[in-house]
Amino acid sequence: MKDFDELAEGLNDLPECYVMEDRGLERQIERQINRRITKISLRTLFAVAIAAAVLLLIINPVMKLCSFNPRPLFTSAEAAYENEFTKYMRVYYETAQPYVTVYDSSLKDRGFGRYVIEMSVLDTSSPIYVGLPPNVKMNVNWGRIAVEDPQNLTTVTANRYGYGLMSEEDKAALKEEMEELPDSSVIHLSLSIRTAKPVSEVIDAPIQVNWVEIYNEEGKVRGGLTIRKSIMGEDERDRVGMTDEELKQEYLGNLEYLLSQPQLLNALGLRMGSKGRYYVYPTTVGPVKELLDQTREQAVLTTKNYCISGKKQEILDYLNTIDYTSVMVDDVRLSILGKRK
Repeated sequence: MKDFDELAEGLNDLPECYVMEDRGLERQIERQINRRITKISLRTLFAVAIAAAVLLLIINPVMKLCSFNPRPLFTSAEAAYENEFTKYMRVYYETAQPYVTVYDSSLKDRGFGRYVIEMSVLDTSSPIYVGLPPNVKMNVNWGRIAVEDPQNLTTVTANRYGYGLMSEEDKAALKEEMEELPDSSVIHLSLSIRTAKPVSEVIDAPIQVNWVEIYNEEGKVRGGLTIRKSIMGEDERDRVGMTDEELKQEYLGNLEYLLSQPQLLNALGLRMGSKGRYYVYPTTVGPVKELLDQTREQAVLTTKNYCISGKKQEILDYLNTIDYTSVMVDDVRLSILGKRK
């Protein structure tokens, strides 16, 4: 601006005859003005380019380094249903709650530590359909995760177990209501038994056991194991028929895998334990490490809380053989064809 002011003062000092008569001088002045405007524009563009470079080359990578960055979990050549993030979320949900698994996932990088992760989440108590659009979205902003789950597929039922002791009258009323269902009905139950039993003994019973919560009297949190998996990786197999030691190694392996991504685990938080305890950043990793150490000391994994399913008469017969303290009905279908009550 100082240059323009000096130029304007110089023009004002010129004799009028020169301005009127010397058109060459006028063109020369005009060219000088244009050159000065061009210099200023180039300086401005250069400053903007430097600022953009600083943002993209310095600030953007620093922000990614300072918070959870999911991109390394999506860099493998594997398909969306076998990338590391999908595998991690399967283990995460399996450990935290029953009936939830992830089919596949994809990542969109919005820059500056912001990402959108889309997942296809399955409710394994229902018929499973693959190939549908993603139904759960995770917005990752500077290491914090906000979940969009319009179907409530990943929400936790905090009072699934131990909501209250059932009286004998309550048990009789539940059985009477079940008796009214058609013989073809398929029932999913979450139940608690009075005394902990070895997991291998529970899953060997004449009923389909879908998920067990591993009993841990001292720990702040309790994790679980899916017994019959709906989606299995290349080296995985169902846990039905596994020995006590094999079941223990499966559970320990899951806990160790969760701890392999501490930033992600902290960002996700924990929803584990029979009372629906919820641990959020930065306290998430500690309870899982504690649980891992306590589990290593257990000779045999036991359970008091687990999920079963079967036809009406199978469920009624099974309930007559165990000492249970609470039951939650998760789902009732009028037949294996899938029509809900």
